[in-house]
Amino acid sequence: MSSKKVEKMVEASPAAVFAFVTDLKNATKHIPGVKKLELLSKGELGVGSRFLQERTILGTTLEQEMEITEFDPPTTYAARGEAHGCEVTGRLSLESEETGTRVRAELTVEPQGFAGKLAASMILKGAEIAMHEDLEAMKSALESR
Repeated sequence: MSSKKVEKMVEASPAAVFAFVTDLKNATKHIPGVKKLELLSKGELGVGSRFLQERTILGTTLEQEMEITEFDPPTTYAARGEAHGCEVTGRLSLESEETGTRVRAELTVEPQGFAGKLAASMILKGAEIAMHEDLEAMKSALESR
């Protein structure tokens, strides 16, 4: 299992950041690599909710079904899915600080078999770039409100 971590300060409260991140419409409006985000589950968004995500990373478009595994407003949000023979988990942790919120993003990749072992390093490389871009786009959107 391997992971990448990225963090960014955002001049907004943890509640505002959490609301932004968990409003799925914001992803396609404000995050450049996200092309589609469709809720597959019925009811309120929370642990067990599933959604379909289509995004471009390193010039490749990926479609992935994700399931929310952690949903603890306003501090933690995580989702898990499968990609190219790997179990992929993305997690956001939000921590209140004097000037706003420290946002920590972590992506963990766990290969499932030989194909997953081959794909894992490329997934992490692309994900690290995407996480930096995603957090910068989120910061810009929240701070321009």
